[in-house]
Amino acid sequence: MRPGARVRQWLRSEWLFTLLVLALPVLLWSDPAPVGEVLLAAYGAGARDVVKRLDITLIAVFALMFIDLGLIAGLPGVREVAAVTAALPGGILTSGMVVSQFISNVPAAILLSEFTDDWQRLAWGVNVGGFGIAIGSLANLIALRLAGAPGLWRRFHLWSLPALVVAWVAALAIAPAR
Repeated sequence: MRPGARVRQWLRSEWLFTLLVLALPVLLWSDPAPVGEVLLAAYGAGARDVVKRLDITLIAVFALMFIDLGLIAGLPGVREVAAVTAALPGGILTSGMVVSQFISNVPAAILLSEFTDDWQRLAWGVNVGGFGIAIGSLANLIALRLAGAPGLWRRFHLWSLPALVVAWVAALAIAPAR
């Protein structure tokens, strides 16, 4: 093997690219500017085929859900919706479940954290919310998108919606009261 060939082979591996992707949250936490630089470096290092296969749409959706959720929580309409859902039976647990049906459970947790200090019941609610409509959890969306089978969305919801109701009732029964 030629000198440096092993290094070039390692640089082209998906393993290195995976390390770079895992480093992105650290880079984002400190400064979002290096993200493009990391992707460009990975591309230049030989991971072109991996970079080309990235689901940029999914990454953009994921990133956009986290942008300015604290500011969105301050909007009067959002505050009203949070107040209405918090008044439902189960309080913040039910709020987390309901809001997760519209914006996914992780961003729902971030958004609703502005309205409660009961993290345990909020966590129960958003986790239960992941069982419902596909958007209730990004994992659902990713799995359904990767599967791409015809009629899968309908079959998914035939199971997920009853699971949501059962999990919500169970959570209301066993979640520690505040």
